[in-house]
Amino acid sequence: MNNAKKIVDEINLIAEGFAKVPVVERPPKVKWGDEFKAWDDEKKIQYLTKFAEAMNHAAAKIQQERDTLGELIEKKEDQIQQMKMILDLNNNMLQHEVTRMNNYKQDMNDHAAKLNARIKELERGHH
Repeated sequence: MNNAKKIVDEINLIAEGFAKVPVVERPPKVKWGDEFKAWDDEKKIQYLTKFAEAMNHAAAKIQQERDTLGELIEKKEDQIQQMKMILDLNNNMLQHEVTRMNNYKQDMNDHAAKLNARIKELERGHH
């Protein structure tokens, strides 16, 4: 499997864990109650000012959480890259060791074949 396909598969797997939020082109119209409508302009301004402050506070909290998640994602990506590097090094080491052991085994097989040939040669010489 090529790297691009692996990356796409990993992104799709990650994306499955998140619910998609529907995007609304136009927010719903606020339905002000009769009590609000009955207030004088000064009270409405005070209410809307407090409401706006609360919304700004909520937006700031959401942004703070988003920033924290972004930092966490960067750290996780760094960890993944480090783990990949370690796995690559480990795989290379294992491959080197397997190659070394195969060469040793082949050398021993060659040596055994030479010894067997020599034994047969000696046995023929004694008969």
